[in-house]
Amino acid sequence: MGLLTKKDLEDRGAYEYTWTTTLGDNPHITGKTDSGRVNRKEGYEVLDLINDIAKKFDFRDKESGFKLEDMIHTNTDVMREKVKGWIVANWETFKAK
Repeated sequence: MGLLTKKDLEDRGAYEYTWTTTLGDNPHITGKTDSGRVNRKEGYEVLDLINDIAKKFDFRDKESGFKLEDMIHTNTDVMREKVKGWIVANWETFKAK
């Protein structure tokens, strides 16, 4: 299980998400992303990215996960790897909501 769950993001309510696939997404992949892009409106993509980064850096508290959520929504890159790189470069100085 990842650091955050769908319920955590829904309970926080900081952003609105859809939890279904959209045109061009693989409808059989709802827990992991199916492209190198991040769609910030799709909850499962944001959740997967949060949990991927949290696992890599061994984050254990939900507040770090929520900071990641804010950073994902602040960054304007659409490519997953670029978003991840920006988060790593800006983690220490970024002020979460």
